[in-house]
Amino acid sequence: MRRINKEAGNASRSLLKYMTTRQSTGLVVHDEVKRGTTNPVPKAPLNCGGEAPANGPELFTQGIQTTAIALRQPTADDAARLHQLIADCPPLDPNSLYCNLLHCTHFSATSVAAVRSNPQGEERLVGFISAYIPPQQPDTLFVWQVAVAQEARGEGLARRMLDNLVARPACKNVRYIDTTITPGNQASWGMFESWARHRGAPTSSQVHFERERHFAGQHDDEHLMRIGPFEIAAEFAT
Repeated sequence: MRRINKEAGNASRSLLKYMTTRQSTGLVVHDEVKRGTTNPVPKAPLNCGGEAPANGPELFTQGIQTTAIALRQPTADDAARLHQLIADCPPLDPNSLYCNLLHCTHFSATSVAAVRSNPQGEERLVGFISAYIPPQQPDTLFVWQVAVAQEARGEGLARRMLDNLVARPACKNVRYIDTTITPGNQASWGMFESWARHRGAPTSSQVHFERERHFAGQHDDEHLMRIGPFEIAAEFAT
């Protein structure tokens, strides 16, 4: 009986060791996918932001097959998904669904939707930038909101979306980016400063809308951050 118990114990320990190894491997695979690599297929060259090329290998995250993120102009069909994405990305201010419809239609030429498709071709909206060119400032792109879903963070997606925007025909005369940011939104400050460094462009900031004067005490100050002037780099202009 002792021998049987001993053998059973050895078998249990071997099974536990196997299960632990498999679980650890799963965590490593998940961690590598978040950094933009693939497993178990061979690693492929990565483009800006860490995703595999659009025609390259698919990513595997905890057994769920997904594809690389594609950037395109939004359409009216994206509005409801944009409305939900903004709600999932505090501290961004939510807008009405009708306002999001205008982002996706009237301002589609200067906005970008980031989508990830499953093998059946069904899209998930994982990122969005709403922006426009102020009528009196044809050389300036005003970025209204930048939203990135939790699953797509840490991949440089926000910077990719900005690169995509300034390379659009509608932005051929743009040499500045303006945006307003609250003092406590460190993620936004960091992202725009990183993009400016990437472009070698200067930045400046000042209080633009004041808490008491413009928001009746219901919203933090909004600081206007200006990036530029900058030139459209050749790799983004094609």
